[in-house]
Amino acid sequence: MTLFALLVTTLASADPDSLQACCDARGVAPGRCPDTLTVVGAGSQVSGVLTSGVWIASCRDGARFDATGRRISASPPTTDQILSTVAPEALSCFEQHCAWSPAVCLATGEDGRSRAVRCADGGLPVASDWHHAASAPVATLPQLSATSPVVGVAPTAPRPLPPAPPTGPASVSRPTAVAPAPAVVHAPVAPRAPAAVAPVAVLAAAKPDLSHFDLPATPPEPCIPNPNLRTGSLDQTYAGDDLLMAGDIEGAAEKYRAAVLILACNPFAWSGLGETLARAGEDQAAIKAYRIATRLMPRHHFAWARLANLAEASGDPSAARAAWTQALDANPGFTPAADALTRLGGL
Repeated sequence: MTLFALLVTTLASADPDSLQACCDARGVAPGRCPDTLTVVGAGSQVSGVLTSGVWIASCRDGARFDATGRRISASPPTTDQILSTVAPEALSCFEQHCAWSPAVCLATGEDGRSRAVRCADGGLPVASDWHHAASAPVATLPQLSATSPVVGVAPTAPRPLPPAPPTGPASVSRPTAVAPAPAVVHAPVAPRAPAAVAPVAVLAAAKPDLSHFDLPATPPEPCIPNPNLRTGSLDQTYAGDDLLMAGDIEGAAEKYRAAVLILACNPFAWSGLGETLARAGEDQAAIKAYRIATRLMPRHHFAWARLANLAEASGDPSAARAAWTQALDANPGFTPAADALTRLGGL
C-alpha cells in the first residue's frame, strides 16, 4: 500500500492554538483536528477491533506510552494506525504546530486511514523513535508479565452486550450504535484482548478514596440482559472508561456503578468497578467485582488474570492458582498464566 507521507516540520515549542488556527485556515471540520492523537505502536496489544496499550501524542507534551489505554475501532487497526478521528489536512497542522517526534512521520494511506510511520523507511516506529519529543519519561511495555504489580493492569474495554434470549413472539430491536455479540443465556462468552500490565511507575499517583463506595447488588444467576437497557448501560461504561483514562478514578467508579444499576448483567461495568477499586487499594471489594465479571464472562482470560493478581496480592495463592488456571483454560496460549502457574506450583 502506498503511503503519502507528510514532511515533518519541527518547531521550537508546541502551540495548540496555532494548531487550531491552521486547521481553521484549511477548512477542517470541527472535531477533526484533535490536539491529542492516539496511535497503535510499539507495545500495543491488538486483538480484533480492541487495542490495549496506546501511544498518546499530545500537542503540548509530545508522545508517551499509556499502558492503561485501550480503544475500540470500527475495524481491526494496523500496528501504525492513528485511532483518533482526524482529517488528513489536520495531520500536517499537527506536525507543524505540535511537539511531534522528529523520527515519526504522519501519513494517509490509500484506504484513508491515518498512520504514523518511521520517516526513514516508512516502517513501524519503535519506542525510541517517540522519545525525542516526550517531555516526561516514556514507559515501554514489550511483554505482559504475570508477576507485574496489581495496580498496573488496565480494565477491559467495553463491547456490546449479548442480546437477551427470546421470551415470546414479540421481538425487540437492537440498538444500531453497536453490534451485539452472539446470544447466550448467561453472559457473553467471547473474551476480549488482554490489556497491558504496566510497571508501577506508569500509574504512580495518590490513591483515591473509595473506602465508602457501595457495590451494587450482585446480579442474579443466570443474568439475562434486557435489550432495552443495553445502550444506556454501555454509554455509562464508555464514560467510565474515559474518566479512568483521564485519572479520575472516583468519577469512573460512579459511572461504572451507574452502568450496573441500569443493567446488572453488564460484565464490562463490573470489570471497570473492579479496576477502580483496585486502584484505590480496596482489594477485597475489587475481588468481589472481578468475581462477578468472570461469572458474567467465563471465557475472558484477562478478567481471570486480573482476579488472580488480586488474589495473590491478598495472600491467597490457592485462589490465585485457581484463577490463573481458568485464564489458561480460556486461552491456552496466554503465557502469563502459564508462567504464574509454574511459579505457584500449579503446573
